[in-house]
Amino acid sequence: MKPIRLTMSSFGPYAKETVIDFSVFDGSGIFLITGDTGSGKTTIFDAITYALYGVASGSIREAKTLASDFAGPDAVPFVELVFLHRNETYTIRRTPAYIIAGTEKKATASLVMPTGTEISGAKHVGEEVLLLLGLDSQQFRQVAMLAQNDFQKFLFSTSKERADILRKLFATERFEEFQNRIAAQARAAKQETEKIQQSCVERAGRFIAAPETAFAALLDEVRGSPDGFFRLNDLSAAAGTQFRDDKTHAAVLKGECQSARNRTAEINASIEAAKQINADLDRLLETTAVAQKLREQESEMAKLGERLEMSQKVREVVPYGERADAACERLTAARNGCGAAKARLTAAQEKAEAAAAELSKAQRENLSLPLMQEEIGKLKGFVPQFAEYETVRGQHVRGGSELERIEKELEGRKADQKRMNVQRDRLMLRLSELAPVPEKLSVAKHREDQIAVRLTSLDALTKELLVYQKTVKECSLKEIAYTKAADAYEETRDVFTRKERAFFDGQAGIMAKDLRAGSPCPVCGSSLHPRPASLPAGIPTEAELNASKAELSTKENARSRAASECSGARSTLRAGEQHLLSAAELLFTLPKRSDWARILDGLIREETNSSEGQLKTIRAEIAELQTLLTEKSALEAELKQMHDSSPQREEELAELSENAADIRQRAGYAKARAEALKGQLPPEYSSVAELTEEIKKRESAISDRRTREAKLLERSDLAKSARYDAASACTAAEEIFSDAERASRESGEAFNNALLMRGFTRDGYHNALMSDAEVLAAQEKLKQYRELRSSTDGQIVLLKKKTEGYTTIDIPALAAGLADEERRYAALQEEEKDLGYRIMQNSAALSEISGFLEKYAAVSARHTELSDLSRAANGDAAGLGVRMKFEEYVQSAYLGRILEKANIRLHAMTDGRFRVVQRSAATDQRRKEGLEMDVIDFYTGKQRPTSTLSGGESFKAALSLALGLSDVIMETSGGIELDALFIDEGFGSLDSVSLDQAIETLATLAAPRTGSRLIGIISHVEDLRQRIEKKIIVAKNPDGSTAKVVV
Repeated sequence: MKPIRLTMSSFGPYAKETVIDFSVFDGSGIFLITGDTGSGKTTIFDAITYALYGVASGSIREAKTLASDFAGPDAVPFVELVFLHRNETYTIRRTPAYIIAGTEKKATASLVMPTGTEISGAKHVGEEVLLLLGLDSQQFRQVAMLAQNDFQKFLFSTSKERADILRKLFATERFEEFQNRIAAQARAAKQETEKIQQSCVERAGRFIAAPETAFAALLDEVRGSPDGFFRLNDLSAAAGTQFRDDKTHAAVLKGECQSARNRTAEINASIEAAKQINADLDRLLETTAVAQKLREQESEMAKLGERLEMSQKVREVVPYGERADAACERLTAARNGCGAAKARLTAAQEKAEAAAAELSKAQRENLSLPLMQEEIGKLKGFVPQFAEYETVRGQHVRGGSELERIEKELEGRKADQKRMNVQRDRLMLRLSELAPVPEKLSVAKHREDQIAVRLTSLDALTKELLVYQKTVKECSLKEIAYTKAADAYEETRDVFTRKERAFFDGQAGIMAKDLRAGSPCPVCGSSLHPRPASLPAGIPTEAELNASKAELSTKENARSRAASECSGARSTLRAGEQHLLSAAELLFTLPKRSDWARILDGLIREETNSSEGQLKTIRAEIAELQTLLTEKSALEAELKQMHDSSPQREEELAELSENAADIRQRAGYAKARAEALKGQLPPEYSSVAELTEEIKKRESAISDRRTREAKLLERSDLAKSARYDAASACTAAEEIFSDAERASRESGEAFNNALLMRGFTRDGYHNALMSDAEVLAAQEKLKQYRELRSSTDGQIVLLKKKTEGYTTIDIPALAAGLADEERRYAALQEEEKDLGYRIMQNSAALSEISGFLEKYAAVSARHTELSDLSRAANGDAAGLGVRMKFEEYVQSAYLGRILEKANIRLHAMTDGRFRVVQRSAATDQRRKEGLEMDVIDFYTGKQRPTSTLSGGESFKAALSLALGLSDVIMETSGGIELDALFIDEGFGSLDSVSLDQAIETLATLAAPRTGSRLIGIISHVEDLRQRIEKKIIVAKNPDGSTAKVVV
């Protein structure tokens, strides 16, 4: 990708449309982007990055803050980039989100392909750019923009920070995921083996051992031992032995249980037979007593039989008595009926006479009805005239009311029209006062956005300052830690030196201690020892000396780590300081003082408080303006409504005037007609309703008289008919009474004759008489007595025969023997049950343990494989050469490729003096210390940390690393082509020779024969202006920045 033309408008510090034509640089070579601090040099790369990816290049720049604060409120910000890629031309245009006239506009994007096809939408354009260039925005910034703070960060970062950078750039997290996945699988396999071991021990815990056996003792040992799993074979063998013994004992117990069960059954049978004999003897005694009671009831039962015979005899006379009683009852009823009929006849005669008299009176009164009918006809003749009078009179009254209402409405409408004219004038005056409100509101909102953007920048800068202050504290702690580690090392070294000197000084005394006369000296060989060396006190042993040496090595390692961490912290602090200063310079001008951070903190607080106050004020102003804008809209709507309704109101006013005149004329005619009709009507009736009511009353009176006469006639006829019916009923009742009297006399005589013939008196008849229920009850009682007497006698004979020769048997004695035998049987059963459960439990445990052990063999082998693989992948395996994690190994390989590329440039820029290498541990040349880097100085022949490089040397090393990193990223991204490179600042730390070497190296990259790249250096260093002819000069002005291309 190589830029051809960049157009910016209302973007960053560029308020006006600014065009930068890169094609004048002939497609390759070095050009300089120069200008004052804060003029917008880096914004050019921001614009390119934003055009491609929709994001800016810096970490504190956000896309929503890219719209220019210098542009007017109606300006539309945009960036357009024409670029060349693989010899084809593309045009991309983006508009960031911005606010115009108080409305937020969303970001837009479009990409014109070489074929002329246009792709729209931020998402689709972003996907196409990623597919086209093969780099995401982060990789693009890393490859195409080498900012001093960023590429020095890679040089001075810690191993962990460098690993994070490489992980993001080369996506090495998948190798870490592989490490973790293998480790997780190994842990899972280990857990499964432990679970199987635990299951085996748990199943072994289910064994049931016979008391006081070797198996029981072994089982207790296994249960209480942490390595019980490894004694399962011994335990299983002992369990098998007991299992076989238990099976043999179970067969013996089974026979003993059967014998006890048979004896129990025999005793139960004897007890049941004894119970039967005792029960028969008891029943014989009870039955004999019942028979004695039955004999005592024999005379009573005889009397009951005699009474039943008398009852049967008297039942022959019962029909005669019943007929006599019925005849007597009929006679009484006939007598009562005859008296009632006579009373009804008397009452009917009285009612008939009264009805005839009342009918005669009504007929006399109705002789005047024809005259009343004639008067009603005359009154009906006045009804139409009355109706017309009331209609005309009502028209006159309604017309007067309507006329009064319309005249009042006319007066009201005229008054409303006057008030509306006054209101319209007032609205127009107020609207003229509110006319500037929309413009003021737009300006205020734009100002609010500017203040909000500044507050966002201040907040981001505050966070950067807090991070920097934290880094200062951490660096101070690292320096203190290094000082303590160095002091501890010096102290330990002094102790070791003293011990080592004492140890070697005392060796002669140690050897002289064991010399014997005649034995040769191991040093000189002499057999004579006139003055052997003495053994001084306090000589350290070799073990104490080795321990002191080990402690010295530990302290030395701790000092080295503390030095490395301190160096890394200082590098991080320097990088953070540069980054913070660059960010702060966008907002403030800081003095060159050591307490610049404190001054910056005060400036941020002061500016934040000021901006927050301004924001509060402007928001209050906006709220007030929005209220006025709402009032303006309401007034305009009200004025428009008044204007739209004015013709309708005038038309309604004219129509009301015409209606008033017409109603006035019709009301006068109705009044004259009503007065004429009123003179023709009878004066005693004031309305047609009153006349109609009088007619209805008279017609109703005539109708009532005729109805009453008809009813009285009907009632007189009914009374006559009732008198005739009562006379007939009285005659019939007298005949019935005569017949009943005769029948009662005859039936009484027949009943007396029947009693006489059978020897009964009337009292004797009633005493002997029994009801059917009484007869049945007596018969049933006699039957039961006779059956019970016969049954009892038979039972006595049978029971005497069954119990002949027997006496009562002692059942409790038999039960006591049964209980003893049952307890013995229950004990045998319980023993057999426990033994059976033990056999079943031990058999199941043996079977389960056997299965688990087979599974354990397979899982254990799997765990061994995964554990070896996990240790290798996570750098824990010995004997594999380099011991490091898989991701570290891959990152180390990437770092090796980056250093290989970087050292080519560093060799050229330092005349072969320096080479950056990966650091190796001094104690083990096969083990890499993560991603730490050292520099080899070929002038001194020593290898030292990169933190020891000077400012200019570190810039060359960092630039070389950045270029190498850029090369490797392009190589690993599928052979991407990125033909433009931007380098931001850092050249100010180089002397004249180093500056020439750096430019020469970059010129090699830009040369057509080696790379044909277009390389832009962003710097305000004056020496670069003199050395580089092609320039983009950025100037800062009060109304926005400008950019000019100079070739």
